[in-house]
Amino acid sequence: MTKAPTFNLYCWASRQAGFSDGRIPSGSILVMDRLTREDIDQIKPHFRRALDGHTLIVPGVPETGDDQVAGIDAVSTFRARLAKVLGREVADG
Repeated sequence: MTKAPTFNLYCWASRQAGFSDGRIPSGSILVMDRLTREDIDQIKPHFRRALDGHTLIVPGVPETGDDQVAGIDAVSTFRARLAKVLGREVADG
């Protein structure tokens, strides 16, 4: 029996998010791992969309401007929100 593929959710300091089925891009931040396609379908509505209507944006990060600490806090808050949606526990930090 073939195991279903899993994906990683990552984001950039610029606020843009993406999914990968392997390594996350250098310079990005891992938000969540071991996501199934069903998980992704469940969490996608919780992102913002860029003006192009397709690019995913992590909510709260644009408002932090150049404050990287506040940006990380916004990512952590979003991560906790997604974990709750998926019924997962998230370690602090």
